[in-house]
Amino acid sequence: MSRPVDSQGNPEIIESCFGSNAAFPIQNQPVGKGALDSTAAQDAITRYPLLKKLTQMETIFIGQMKATIGKDATYVLWDIHRKLVYQTRKDRTNKQTLVNTRGTPVMQLDCEDPCFCCLFPVNVEMKVEYLEGSLTKSSKLGRIIQNCNPVLPIFTIQNDALENIMKIKGICTMGVNILKVKELDTRVECGRIAHIDCCPEARLEVQFPVDLAVDRKALLIAAGLFISKIFYEYEIPKAPNTYYHP
Repeated sequence: MSRPVDSQGNPEIIESCFGSNAAFPIQNQPVGKGALDSTAAQDAITRYPLLKKLTQMETIFIGQMKATIGKDATYVLWDIHRKLVYQTRKDRTNKQTLVNTRGTPVMQLDCEDPCFCCLFPVNVEMKVEYLEGSLTKSSKLGRIIQNCNPVLPIFTIQNDALENIMKIKGICTMGVNILKVKELDTRVECGRIAHIDCCPEARLEVQFPVDLAVDRKALLIAAGLFISKIFYEYEIPKAPNTYYHP
């Protein structure tokens, strides 16, 4: 598929609901420095080489290609240039698998069906595994847990050691439902997940600092898909036909 361009022939860019400055400032450091050079960030790239393409990304858009009542939706994930990044597919055990543009399995998402009580889901979690290019080779990446709260959507993100590392809390605004992600140790905002329904291309948007380690970026993308499954599945319109396959 050819790459979409604007009226002047330049690559078409999707406008983020958070504005053109997508990167988050890192405390006491300029964006692009610090975390990207840290030992932890470099170790993450070494441990999860198939996630390396996420190192320079700061915004991922999520839309549904196909949804059948009673079955998980099929999602397409693309960047601000409408370039396809990942696509999900479901296996016989109803697990969602993220594959890259070459069809290589990258992550597997295992989420139980939501159990609704008092009109909101409770006690739901998603297990996230990193796939080393094959469904038979996997390692634990982390877990997203939905915390019961009668007022706000709250989620906890755990790492591969099942240690709590990030917390997601939601707020609502006109046309855009925004969930902010904060690190538990520093209380610094390290991402946002938004459901946008006030524009022609309604979608989910996952945003994070470009400096964030690739494993944490992957967990935030998984959290976006997890939140979509619980709250918005079958409500997000089909992904636009204007994204292109590299």
